[in-house]
Amino acid sequence: MLTRLTQLYNAALAAGALSAFLFSPVAMAASTAKPAANAGAQAQYQRDVARCKAGETNQDRATCLREAGAALNEARHNRLAEPGAAYNQDATNRCKALPAGRQQDCLTQMSGQNTTTQGSVESGGVLRETVIPVVPAPAPAPTR
Repeated sequence: MLTRLTQLYNAALAAGALSAFLFSPVAMAASTAKPAANAGAQAQYQRDVARCKAGETNQDRATCLREAGAALNEARHNRLAEPGAAYNQDATNRCKALPAGRQQDCLTQMSGQNTTTQGSVESGGVLRETVIPVVPAPAPAPTR
């Protein structure tokens, strides 16, 4: 009988501790943050689905809907990242691999300054032309 009473007492303590945590400010903040993040992901998913159904993407409808669902799943697990910082770092790293005299031209080209773009992914390719002024080297003096 003492064992049964001890089990009931332990269960009551556990229930009390759980209820204390559930009503704590930490638990309240965590429970409200997740639905807010999911609401944003759900809203983005609805926009993606609308674009798929309207044919505003470069994919067939089935692929588009599958990708929208995958993006929603990744967003719910906080595995989506903004590409800006990583994209810029990748561009800089590609330029650093060039000889020192060409690195600045590469960075200018990657930044999009003085660049015109023609074509599209749908048409089969994108052509980017960057104008980089080059100062000619002085001509050697004629020898007599």
